Amino acid sequence: MRQHIEHLLAALGALAFALFVSYFNTGAVVHISPIEPIRPQLTPVAPDAAFAFSPEPIEFSTSTINKLLDKPTTTPKSAPSKKPTPKASAPTPAKPVPILPKPAVPIPAPSTQPTTTTPTAPEEPAAPASSGVLSRLKGSVVNILCTPHTSQVTGLSGSGVVIDSRGIILTVAHVAQGELLEQTLGSDVMSCVIRTGNPAQTKYKFKVVYIPEQWVKDNSTTLISSHPTGTGKNEFALLAITGTVSGSGLPSSFSSMPLTVDSPSTQEDVALGGYPAESLSQTQVRTALPQTVVTGTITKIGSLGGASGSTISISGTSVGQSGASGGAIANMDGEVVGVIVGSYASSENTVRSVLGITPAYIRSMFTSATGESLGSYLGNSSPVALAESYSATAERLGQFIADAIGL
Repeated sequence: MRQHIEHLLAALGALAFALFVSYFNTGAVVHISPIEPIRPQLTPVAPDAAFAFSPEPIEFSTSTINKLLDKPTTTPKSAPSKKPTPKASAPTPAKPVPILPKPAVPIPAPSTQPTTTTPTAPEEPAAPASSGVLSRLKGSVVNILCTPHTSQVTGLSGSGVVIDSRGIILTVAHVAQGELLEQTLGSDVMSCVIRTGNPAQTKYKFKVVYIPEQWVKDNSTTLISSHPTGTGKNEFALLAITGTVSGSGLPSSFSSMPLTVDSPSTQEDVALGGYPAESLSQTQVRTALPQTVVTGTITKIGSLGGASGSTISISGTSVGQSGASGGAIANMDGEVVGVIVGSYASSENTVRSVLGITPAYIRSMFTSATGESLGSYLGNSSPVALAESYSATAERLGQFIADAIGL
Protein backbone atom coordinates (compact mmCIF):
# COMPACT_ATOMS: atom_id res chain seq x y z
CA MET A 1 0.00 0.00 0.00
CA ARG A 2 2.78 2.31 1.01
CA GLN A 3 4.63 1.61 -2.23
CA HIS A 4 1.46 2.24 -4.21
CA ILE A 5 1.06 5.68 -2.61
CA GLU A 6 4.70 6.59 -3.31
CA HIS A 7 4.28 5.59 -6.98
CA LEU A 8 1.14 7.76 -7.20
CA LEU A 9 2.89 10.78 -5.68
CA ALA A 10 5.81 10.36 -8.06
CA ALA A 11 3.43 10.26 -11.04
CA LEU A 12 1.65 13.40 -9.85
CA GLY A 13 5.02 15.20 -9.40
CA ALA A 14 6.14 14.31 -12.92
CA LEU A 15 2.86 15.56 -14.34
CA ALA A 16 3.18 18.89 -12.47
CA PHE A 17 6.78 19.40 -13.67
CA ALA A 18 5.72 18.73 -17.30
CA LEU A 19 2.95 21.32 -17.06
CA PHE A 20 5.41 23.91 -15.54
CA VAL A 21 7.92 23.46 -18.34
CA SER A 22 5.21 23.56 -20.99
CA TYR A 23 3.88 26.99 -19.76
CA PHE A 24 7.21 28.84 -19.80
CA ASN A 25 8.21 27.50 -23.21
CA THR A 26 5.16 28.84 -25.02
CA GLY A 27 6.45 32.44 -25.12
CA ALA A 28 3.05 33.65 -23.98
CA VAL A 29 4.44 36.43 -21.78
CA VAL A 30 3.01 39.91 -21.34
CA HIS A 31 5.36 42.52 -22.69
CA ILE A 32 5.31 45.81 -20.77
CA SER A 33 6.62 48.73 -22.70
CA PRO A 34 9.26 50.61 -20.75
CA ILE A 35 8.33 54.13 -19.57
CA GLU A 36 10.40 56.74 -21.29
CA PRO A 37 12.02 59.03 -18.78
CA ILE A 38 10.80 62.63 -18.86
CA ARG A 39 13.66 64.91 -19.91
CA PRO A 40 13.21 68.62 -19.21
CA GLN A 41 13.76 70.90 -22.20
CA LEU A 42 16.72 73.01 -21.12
CA THR A 43 17.78 76.11 -23.03
CA PRO A 44 21.56 76.37 -23.20
CA VAL A 45 22.89 79.44 -21.40
CA ALA A 46 26.10 81.06 -22.55
CA PRO A 47 28.70 81.43 -19.79
CA ASP A 48 28.74 84.91 -18.29
CA ALA A 49 32.46 84.90 -17.55
CA ALA A 50 33.49 86.08 -21.02
CA PHE A 51 32.09 88.78 -23.24
CA ALA A 52 32.30 88.02 -26.95
CA PHE A 53 32.67 91.13 -29.08
CA SER A 54 29.51 91.73 -31.06
CA PRO A 55 29.84 90.85 -34.75
CA GLU A 56 27.75 93.91 -35.47
CA PRO A 57 29.55 97.24 -35.72
CA ILE A 58 29.65 99.51 -32.72
CA GLU A 59 29.42 103.24 -32.62
CA PHE A 60 32.58 105.28 -33.07
CA SER A 61 32.46 107.57 -30.04
CA THR A 62 33.83 110.54 -31.93
CA SER A 63 32.22 113.94 -32.02
CA THR A 64 32.15 114.72 -35.74
CA ILE A 65 32.51 118.23 -37.04
CA ASN A 66 31.97 119.79 -40.46
CA LYS A 67 33.96 122.86 -41.39
CA LEU A 68 32.40 125.91 -42.99
CA LEU A 69 34.45 127.29 -45.84
CA ASP A 70 36.51 130.21 -44.56
CA LYS A 71 35.11 133.28 -46.30
CA PRO A 72 35.96 136.50 -44.44
CA THR A 73 33.30 138.51 -46.27
CA THR A 74 30.42 136.30 -45.16
CA THR A 75 29.05 135.25 -41.83
CA PRO A 76 28.86 131.45 -41.57
CA LYS A 77 25.61 130.00 -40.37
CA SER A 78 25.20 126.92 -38.31
CA ALA A 79 23.30 124.08 -39.83
CA PRO A 80 20.43 122.90 -37.63
CA SER A 81 21.27 120.02 -35.40
CA LYS A 82 19.59 116.76 -36.25
CA LYS A 83 18.47 114.27 -33.72
CA PRO A 84 19.78 110.74 -34.20
CA THR A 85 17.38 108.14 -35.47
CA PRO A 86 17.04 105.46 -32.80
CA LYS A 87 18.17 102.05 -33.95
CA ALA A 88 16.15 98.98 -33.07
CA SER A 89 17.41 96.98 -30.14
CA ALA A 90 18.87 93.53 -30.68
CA PRO A 91 16.51 90.73 -29.67
CA THR A 92 18.93 89.40 -27.08
CA PRO A 93 19.65 91.97 -24.35
CA ALA A 94 23.15 90.62 -23.75
CA LYS A 95 24.19 91.45 -27.32
CA PRO A 96 25.48 94.98 -27.91
CA VAL A 97 23.34 97.10 -30.18
CA PRO A 98 24.96 99.75 -32.38
CA ILE A 99 24.06 103.34 -31.53
CA LEU A 100 24.36 105.85 -34.31
CA PRO A 101 26.22 109.03 -33.37
CA LYS A 102 24.74 112.48 -33.84
CA PRO A 103 24.90 113.77 -37.41
CA ALA A 104 27.73 116.19 -37.96
CA VAL A 105 26.90 119.87 -38.04
CA PRO A 106 29.02 122.80 -39.26
CA ILE A 107 31.30 124.66 -36.86
CA PRO A 108 30.36 128.32 -36.65
CA ALA A 109 33.23 130.79 -36.93
CA PRO A 110 34.41 131.55 -33.38
CA SER A 111 34.40 135.34 -33.79
CA THR A 112 30.72 135.49 -34.79
CA GLN A 113 29.31 133.41 -31.98
CA PRO A 114 27.59 134.79 -28.87
CA THR A 115 29.11 134.08 -25.49
CA THR A 116 28.12 130.64 -24.24
CA THR A 117 28.09 129.16 -20.79
CA THR A 118 30.84 126.67 -20.16
CA PRO A 119 29.23 123.24 -19.74
CA THR A 120 29.96 121.42 -16.54
CA ALA A 121 31.28 117.89 -16.72
CA PRO A 122 29.14 115.37 -14.83
CA GLU A 123 30.56 114.51 -11.44
CA GLU A 124 30.42 111.12 -9.85
CA PRO A 125 31.63 110.50 -6.30
CA ALA A 126 34.97 108.74 -6.07
CA ALA A 127 36.29 106.60 -3.27
CA PRO A 128 39.08 108.31 -1.29
CA ALA A 129 41.56 105.66 -2.40
CA SER A 130 41.00 106.63 -6.04
CA SER A 131 41.44 110.38 -5.66
CA GLY A 132 45.13 110.23 -6.62
CA VAL A 133 44.36 108.14 -9.70
CA LEU A 134 41.61 110.53 -10.79
CA SER A 135 43.95 113.50 -10.43
CA ARG A 136 46.63 111.78 -12.48
CA LEU A 137 44.10 110.76 -15.11
CA LYS A 138 42.92 114.35 -15.45
CA GLY A 139 46.47 115.43 -16.24
CA SER A 140 47.09 112.59 -18.69
CA VAL A 141 43.92 112.61 -20.81
CA VAL A 142 43.94 114.94 -23.83
CA ASN A 143 41.48 116.15 -26.45
CA ILE A 144 42.34 115.74 -30.15
CA LEU A 145 40.57 118.27 -32.36
CA CYS A 146 40.80 118.07 -36.15
CA THR A 147 39.18 120.91 -38.10
CA PRO A 148 38.66 120.45 -41.85
CA HIS A 149 39.02 123.35 -44.25
CA THR A 150 37.04 121.79 -47.05
CA SER A 151 33.43 120.71 -47.21
CA GLN A 152 34.46 117.34 -48.63
CA VAL A 153 35.47 115.84 -45.28
CA THR A 154 34.20 115.76 -41.72
CA GLY A 155 36.24 117.00 -38.79
CA LEU A 156 36.30 115.33 -35.42
CA SER A 157 36.87 115.72 -31.73
CA GLY A 158 38.18 112.71 -29.83
CA SER A 159 40.30 111.77 -26.84
CA GLY A 160 43.69 110.28 -26.07
CA VAL A 161 45.92 109.47 -23.12
CA VAL A 162 49.62 110.18 -22.63
CA ILE A 163 51.31 106.82 -21.93
CA ASP A 164 54.92 108.03 -21.96
CA SER A 165 56.15 111.10 -20.09
CA ARG A 166 58.18 112.11 -23.17
CA GLY A 167 54.93 112.85 -25.01
CA ILE A 168 53.61 109.61 -26.58
CA ILE A 169 49.82 109.45 -26.81
CA LEU A 170 47.62 106.39 -27.26
CA THR A 171 44.33 106.98 -29.05
CA VAL A 172 42.09 105.20 -31.55
CA ALA A 173 42.66 104.93 -35.28
CA HIS A 174 39.49 106.73 -36.31
CA VAL A 175 40.64 109.80 -34.37
CA ALA A 176 44.24 109.70 -35.62
CA GLN A 177 43.26 109.50 -39.30
CA GLY A 178 42.53 113.23 -39.36
CA GLU A 179 46.21 113.94 -38.76
CA LEU A 180 47.17 111.54 -41.55
CA LEU A 181 45.32 113.84 -43.96
CA GLU A 182 47.08 116.90 -42.56
CA GLN A 183 50.49 115.25 -42.92
CA THR A 184 49.65 114.29 -46.50
CA LEU A 185 47.65 117.20 -47.92
CA GLY A 186 48.59 120.01 -45.56
CA SER A 187 46.80 122.14 -43.00
CA ASP A 188 44.73 123.88 -45.67
CA VAL A 189 42.72 120.62 -45.88
CA MET A 190 42.77 119.46 -42.25
CA SER A 191 44.41 120.92 -39.15
CA CYS A 192 44.72 118.99 -35.90
CA VAL A 193 45.84 120.00 -32.42
CA ILE A 194 46.17 118.52 -28.95
CA ARG A 195 44.16 120.26 -26.26
CA THR A 196 44.45 119.77 -22.50
CA GLY A 197 42.75 120.91 -19.33
CA ASN A 198 39.17 121.58 -18.31
CA PRO A 199 37.82 123.14 -20.45
CA ALA A 200 40.10 122.01 -23.27
CA GLN A 201 42.73 124.54 -24.29
CA THR A 202 44.83 124.33 -27.46
CA LYS A 203 48.42 123.37 -26.56
CA TYR A 204 50.41 121.06 -28.81
CA LYS A 205 51.22 119.94 -32.32
CA PHE A 206 51.60 116.23 -33.00
CA LYS A 207 52.31 113.57 -35.61
CA VAL A 208 51.13 110.01 -36.10
CA VAL A 209 53.90 107.53 -35.27
CA TYR A 210 51.88 104.35 -35.77
CA ILE A 211 48.48 103.32 -37.08
CA PRO A 212 47.60 99.79 -38.27
CA GLU A 213 47.64 99.77 -42.07
CA GLN A 214 44.89 97.16 -42.12
CA TRP A 215 42.59 99.50 -40.22
CA VAL A 216 43.20 102.24 -42.78
CA LYS A 217 42.42 99.87 -45.64
CA ASP A 218 39.24 98.64 -43.95
CA ASN A 219 37.97 102.09 -42.86
CA SER A 220 39.25 104.56 -45.43
CA THR A 221 35.97 106.43 -45.93
CA THR A 222 34.90 107.13 -42.35
CA LEU A 223 35.83 110.81 -42.70
CA ILE A 224 32.97 111.29 -45.15
CA SER A 225 30.48 109.16 -43.24
CA SER A 226 27.90 110.80 -41.01
CA HIS A 227 27.42 107.55 -39.08
CA PRO A 228 30.81 105.81 -38.87
CA THR A 229 30.82 102.42 -37.19
CA GLY A 230 33.43 99.78 -36.55
CA THR A 231 34.21 96.51 -34.80
CA GLY A 232 37.17 97.59 -32.67
CA LYS A 233 39.65 95.46 -34.60
CA ASN A 234 43.03 97.21 -35.03
CA GLU A 235 41.37 100.27 -33.51
CA PHE A 236 44.37 102.06 -32.00
CA ALA A 237 47.06 104.56 -32.96
CA LEU A 238 50.13 106.21 -31.44
CA LEU A 239 50.89 109.92 -31.61
CA ALA A 240 53.96 111.95 -30.69
CA ILE A 241 53.83 115.51 -29.38
CA THR A 242 56.30 117.42 -31.54
CA GLY A 243 55.87 121.07 -30.54
CA THR A 244 53.63 123.74 -29.08
CA VAL A 245 51.06 125.76 -30.97
CA SER A 246 52.32 128.94 -29.31
CA GLY A 247 55.92 128.31 -30.35
CA SER A 248 57.21 128.04 -26.79
CA GLY A 249 59.32 125.13 -25.66
CA LEU A 250 57.87 121.75 -24.70
CA PRO A 251 57.79 120.75 -21.03
CA SER A 252 60.55 118.46 -19.83
CA SER A 253 57.96 115.78 -19.10
CA PHE A 254 54.23 115.19 -19.41
CA SER A 255 51.76 113.75 -16.94
CA SER A 256 51.29 110.17 -18.08
CA MET A 257 49.89 106.74 -17.22
CA PRO A 258 51.75 103.62 -18.39
CA LEU A 259 50.10 100.65 -20.05
CA THR A 260 49.46 97.84 -17.61
CA VAL A 261 51.09 94.44 -18.01
CA ASP A 262 48.43 92.77 -15.87
CA SER A 263 45.19 91.20 -17.03
CA PRO A 264 41.99 93.01 -16.00
CA SER A 265 39.33 91.24 -14.01
CA THR A 266 35.58 91.59 -13.68
CA GLN A 267 34.36 93.74 -10.79
CA GLU A 268 37.68 95.59 -10.83
CA ASP A 269 37.35 99.27 -9.95
CA VAL A 270 38.52 101.63 -12.67
CA ALA A 271 38.59 105.32 -13.58
CA LEU A 272 37.55 106.57 -17.01
CA GLY A 273 38.59 109.82 -18.63
CA GLY A 274 37.87 111.59 -21.89
CA TYR A 275 36.19 114.50 -23.61
CA PRO A 276 32.65 113.35 -24.45
CA ALA A 277 30.92 115.97 -26.58
CA GLU A 278 27.73 114.46 -27.90
CA SER A 279 25.37 116.72 -25.96
CA LEU A 280 27.28 119.91 -26.76
CA SER A 281 26.89 122.45 -29.52
CA GLN A 282 29.67 122.93 -32.04
CA THR A 283 30.54 126.25 -30.41
CA GLN A 284 30.96 124.55 -27.06
CA VAL A 285 33.13 121.83 -28.60
CA ARG A 286 35.44 124.48 -29.99
CA THR A 287 35.50 126.92 -27.10
CA ALA A 288 34.28 125.25 -23.91
CA LEU A 289 34.74 121.48 -24.10
CA PRO A 290 34.81 119.99 -20.57
CA GLN A 291 36.88 117.03 -19.50
CA THR A 292 35.03 114.15 -17.85
CA VAL A 293 36.70 111.82 -15.34
CA VAL A 294 34.53 109.29 -13.47
CA THR A 295 34.77 105.96 -11.71
CA GLY A 296 33.28 102.64 -12.74
CA THR A 297 33.60 98.87 -12.56
CA ILE A 298 34.62 96.36 -15.22
CA THR A 299 31.51 94.29 -15.88
CA LYS A 300 32.69 92.02 -18.68
CA ILE A 301 35.92 90.81 -20.26
CA GLY A 302 35.74 89.53 -23.80
CA SER A 303 37.55 88.50 -26.93
CA LEU A 304 38.21 90.15 -30.24
CA GLY A 305 39.26 88.09 -33.24
CA GLY A 306 39.64 85.03 -31.03
CA ALA A 307 42.04 86.73 -28.62
CA SER A 308 40.71 86.32 -25.09
CA GLY A 309 41.07 89.22 -22.68
CA SER A 310 41.21 91.75 -25.52
CA THR A 311 38.12 93.79 -24.59
CA ILE A 312 36.63 95.18 -21.41
CA SER A 313 33.19 96.63 -20.80
CA ILE A 314 32.03 99.16 -18.22
CA SER A 315 28.28 99.55 -17.86
CA GLY A 316 26.25 102.71 -17.48
CA THR A 317 28.77 105.55 -17.52
CA SER A 318 28.52 109.20 -18.52
CA VAL A 319 31.73 108.83 -20.55
CA GLY A 320 29.86 106.66 -23.07
CA GLN A 321 29.26 109.47 -25.55
CA SER A 322 30.61 110.61 -28.87
CA GLY A 323 33.97 112.29 -28.37
CA ALA A 324 35.24 109.90 -25.69
CA SER A 325 36.89 107.50 -28.15
CA GLY A 326 40.58 107.25 -27.40
CA GLY A 327 40.00 108.07 -23.75
CA ALA A 328 41.56 106.02 -20.98
CA ILE A 329 40.32 103.31 -18.65
CA ALA A 330 42.74 103.12 -15.71
CA ASN A 331 43.05 100.80 -12.74
CA MET A 332 43.56 101.95 -9.16
CA ASP A 333 47.33 101.57 -9.57
CA GLY A 334 47.34 104.37 -12.10
CA GLU A 335 47.87 102.14 -15.15
CA VAL A 336 45.93 102.11 -18.41
CA VAL A 337 43.91 98.90 -18.68
CA GLY A 338 41.96 99.93 -21.77
CA VAL A 339 41.44 102.56 -24.43
CA ILE A 340 37.84 103.47 -25.21
CA VAL A 341 36.85 102.43 -28.74
CA GLY A 342 33.08 102.86 -28.64
CA SER A 343 29.84 102.62 -26.73
CA TYR A 344 26.67 100.59 -26.97
CA ALA A 345 23.30 100.19 -25.27
CA SER A 346 22.05 96.82 -24.09
CA SER A 347 18.39 97.60 -24.79
CA GLU A 348 17.21 101.17 -25.22
CA ASN A 349 19.35 104.20 -25.91
CA THR A 350 19.19 105.29 -22.28
CA VAL A 351 22.09 103.65 -20.50
CA ARG A 352 25.27 103.22 -22.49
CA SER A 353 28.20 100.98 -21.76
CA VAL A 354 31.77 101.76 -22.73
CA LEU A 355 33.84 99.24 -24.65
CA GLY A 356 37.63 99.29 -24.56
CA ILE A 357 40.50 97.28 -26.01
CA THR A 358 43.26 96.19 -23.66
CA PRO A 359 47.03 96.82 -23.74
CA ALA A 360 47.56 93.08 -24.23
CA TYR A 361 45.54 93.22 -27.45
CA ILE A 362 47.35 96.36 -28.63
CA ARG A 363 50.78 94.86 -27.97
CA SER A 364 49.82 91.64 -29.72
CA MET A 365 48.49 93.36 -32.84
CA PHE A 366 51.47 95.72 -33.02
CA THR A 367 53.99 92.87 -32.82
CA SER A 368 52.03 90.79 -35.31
CA ALA A 369 52.11 93.64 -37.84
CA THR A 370 55.67 94.90 -37.30
CA GLY A 371 57.65 91.99 -35.86
CA GLU A 372 58.81 94.30 -33.06
CA SER A 373 57.63 94.76 -29.50
CA LEU A 374 55.76 97.94 -28.68
CA GLY A 375 58.13 98.74 -25.82
CA SER A 376 61.16 98.43 -28.07
CA TYR A 377 59.61 100.59 -30.78
CA LEU A 378 58.75 103.42 -28.42
CA GLY A 379 61.88 103.17 -26.29
CA ASN A 380 64.57 103.24 -28.97
CA SER A 381 63.87 106.74 -30.32
CA SER A 382 62.66 110.12 -29.13
CA PRO A 383 59.09 111.14 -30.02
CA VAL A 384 60.35 113.60 -32.64
CA ALA A 385 62.64 110.97 -34.17
CA LEU A 386 59.75 108.49 -34.27
CA ALA A 387 57.62 111.04 -36.11
CA GLU A 388 60.35 111.67 -38.66
CA SER A 389 61.00 107.98 -39.32
CA TYR A 390 57.28 107.23 -39.69
CA SER A 391 56.45 110.28 -41.82
CA ALA A 392 56.75 108.48 -45.18
CA THR A 393 54.36 105.75 -44.02
CA ALA A 394 51.95 108.31 -42.59
CA GLU A 395 51.87 110.23 -45.88
CA ARG A 396 51.32 107.04 -47.87
CA LEU A 397 48.39 106.04 -45.67
CA GLY A 398 47.03 109.58 -45.74
CA GLN A 399 47.10 109.50 -49.52
CA PHE A 400 45.23 106.19 -49.46
CA ILE A 401 42.46 107.89 -47.44
CA ALA A 402 42.51 110.96 -49.69
CA ASP A 403 42.10 108.81 -52.80
CA ALA A 404 39.30 106.80 -51.18
CA ILE A 405 37.25 109.90 -50.35
CA GLY A 406 38.01 111.73 -53.58
CA LEU A 407 40.36 114.48 -52.42
